Amino acid sequence: MAALLIERAIDSMDPGDVQSLEIKVAPGGSDAILRYLGPAAMTSGDDVYVFLDGDQRKVDNFTDPNTIAPAAHAQLGALLKGETGVDPMFHIPGGQGVAAHEAAKVQAHLNYLMWLRARVAYLPGVVPEETFLTALNPAGAYDNLTAAEAKVALKEMLAKDVEVTSSELVTLAKVAAASIPQGHQNLAAIRQRISLWLHGAPA
Repeated sequence: MAALLIERAIDSMDPGDVQSLEIKVAPGGSDAILRYLGPAAMTSGDDVYVFLDGDQRKVDNFTDPNTIAPAAHAQLGALLKGETGVDPMFHIPGGQGVAAHEAAKVQAHLNYLMWLRARVAYLPGVVPEETFLTALNPAGAYDNLTAAEAKVALKEMLAKDVEVTSSELVTLAKVAAASIPQGHQNLAAIRQRISLWLHGAPA
């Protein structure tokens, strides 16, 4: 659903910007992204940006590494765990002595915080399904739904009383996404974030 929502949001963006984007769904969910794919992309320098579901947010903003005093470097692992929910896997070269290894580990943690601040954002709402629900049925009461409840509610809205497979539900959602108004505040928030990533300024 996240990819469908993002694809709908960028429909009204500059065609040149849209052409520069490639939307992919990473396997394994947010834990795998933050634990493995993020550190790998940081190391390789891949030009990737990440949207995660809103219910995965642990903090309003990732900590600015420039504000962390050297005396607090020993707690960087715990800090990252608290802000991401995972222990990121960094490839730290060995064979340079304990002190050098620890220094490299600290730098990897600091670099990853900077990477997270620059390249990771959270979609509006608890899960993408919430945006579908509020956009397609503005009169509905969806404010306090859990992630699981939002998923069930959207399935019921789209499939009515018909039993559908996961792939059929995605097809129904793809059709429904075209009906989400471009002026919806959540689509606007997604476009603003993408524009910041691309240009450093909102669209």
